[in-house]
Amino acid sequence: MAHVTPILHEFDLLGNVVTHKPTGAMWVAYEGVKTPHSFKRGSLGRTLASGDDYYPEEVAAFALALLAERIKPCG
Repeated sequence: MAHVTPILHEFDLLGNVVTHKPTGAMWVAYEGVKTPHSFKRGSLGRTLASGDDYYPEEVAAFALALLAERIKPCG
């Protein structure tokens, strides 16, 4: 089991949705809101078939930072 630090190219950014591709974890925010209203864990927190192990806190912090940068406040 090898700890892997998340990096930018592992994330898909589409509108108000951020997905961590290796684990399938997904965060979704309402338009204009920087914090997610929905979260799907996918395989986050489990060792992947490849042997890679992501710390959930690291992936979540990275994803939430990306989400906050992409969402423009309304008004």
